[in-house]
Amino acid sequence: MAKYLLLEHYRGAPSAVNDVPMEKWTPEEISAVRAARRALERPGQLTI
Repeated sequence: MAKYLLLEHYRGAPSAVNDVPMEKWTPEEISAVRAARRALERPGQLTI
């Protein structure tokens, strides 16, 4: 695997479609993200 990645003519990524700061998320959205992250930490437990 390469140690360095050289980017040429990089003009930036497109704007995110879902660019909402976390402080504006609903409690349900925060809970869903935390549950998904916990599921990803346990192999074979992802049921989304």
